Amino acid sequence: MRSIAGVIAVLSVQAGAFHASGQTAASPQPQAFQIVSIKPNRSGDDTSMTTSLGRLRAVSVTPHELLLYAFGARDSQLIGGPDWLTKERFDVEAVTGTSDDLDRTTLQPLLQSMFADRFNLKFHRENRDAPVYSLVAAKGGPKLSAHSGGGQPLAGIHSSSGKKVVNARKTTIKRLAEVLGEQADRFVIDNTGLGGEFDFRLAWTDLPAAGSDDPSLFTAIQEQLGLKLEPAKGQVQVTVIDSIARPSEN
Repeated sequence: MRSIAGVIAVLSVQAGAFHASGQTAASPQPQAFQIVSIKPNRSGDDTSMTTSLGRLRAVSVTPHELLLYAFGARDSQLIGGPDWLTKERFDVEAVTGTSDDLDRTTLQPLLQSMFADRFNLKFHRENRDAPVYSLVAAKGGPKLSAHSGGGQPLAGIHSSSGKKVVNARKTTIKRLAEVLGEQADRFVIDNTGLGGEFDFRLAWTDLPAAGSDDPSLFTAIQEQLGLKLEPAKGQVQVTVIDSIARPSEN
């Protein structure tokens, strides 16, 4: 069973691609769960979250963790709210009534609707200045292969023993910036000026060992893709919680 952090990472980098058999870009997507069960969890169990066809199951999860995913936000992007959002834990089971898989594109509006209905969430969004990374071409230019042919976009990430690999197909640089922002410590803004769709592989390790040939994320981007991340200032959208209540009973 995946941890919620692992599920968020995997679902985030898969956004924009469709993975369920029979699901296509033209398929209408439900905007609210058909059935939702929310129960307090005081067991001390490890947090976990799984998705299957049309179903979400989260165990011992805080509302704060679910809100971060619901809005595709980092911790610094979720402003306000009472202390219990990070301290109280719940078990959540929800079904859509369909057999479609749940990725970020389909799951986020469902969670937002759940919070509005069961937590009486009221919020607004605003832009604030924050540190970001600017994604630009490195010296010597990009090392990217233009995609040819059909197929669905894919930017799947695989992680094992601290090593991570992104195998991308038919992926835009804007989407690459989103993936990098999910792996780096701040948002990434695409300033490469590169249009079109590309196929590429990016491999790195989060904690390179002394003497190891495994590159860090920043080194890998430059050596393997011919791009680089430069520290900069930019506008970042934040979600401000105006009011929220403990979930209504089932």
